[in-house]
Amino acid sequence: MKYFLILFLAFFLVTNCSSHEENVSIDEPQTTKRIIAYVISWEDNWGEDFEKANQINHINYAFANIKNGLVVEGGSSDSETLKKLNELKSVNKELKILISIGGWSWSKNFSDAALTKDSREKFALSAIVFMQKHKIDGIDLVSEGILTLGRISTLLDDNSILDEPEDTPAGKIIQLFIDNDEIYIIVGTKVNNAHQDPTLPVELEIRRNVMKRIAHLLESKFLKRVILEYL
Repeated sequence: MKYFLILFLAFFLVTNCSSHEENVSIDEPQTTKRIIAYVISWEDNWGEDFEKANQINHINYAFANIKNGLVVEGGSSDSETLKKLNELKSVNKELKILISIGGWSWSKNFSDAALTKDSREKFALSAIVFMQKHKIDGIDLVSEGILTLGRISTLLDDNSILDEPEDTPAGKIIQLFIDNDEIYIIVGTKVNNAHQDPTLPVELEIRRNVMKRIAHLLESKFLKRVILEYL
């Protein structure tokens, strides 16, 4: 009997990688709100003396690409844009600049980057190099995972798995499902406590339901033995 272990991260939210240290009391609940701005290009719309930089806590610049397992610039102007965004720290010294990696166009490249221990280390090290190169504070991984999971569920339900190209994220996972008899699925449900998003419990439940449906379809239609575990 063939079996494999597959890991789904239901949420992989931004982790601040700044070297700045803060003294946080563990006796007090952290209720400070953070205002995050998604920026896709440089615009001269920050107000007089860039005063609007004081209205936000984080800037997520979108998007960096993944090529050959490495984090790289998504566009030719990214270096200059990140340099200008970093200059906003002269107005707001607490401002954090993060790079969003993936997104709708490039999230398909996460599958290969996460495939093996070596590929994960390669990806992580390249992310650190990218941060150091552009003097930014952290990364935001935008894997669009729920789209892939939804696609897998639909293909299994419609008995149309052969219609999915094998080189897509959904196609690669389905091929692993078909090639193995016993499937052990771990679903990560941890979130970054720094992000107090009231919609997170709802989104977590959506992901749990999708994974339950995939497990049910694999067992009922494809006679697989599925072990589903949440962490």
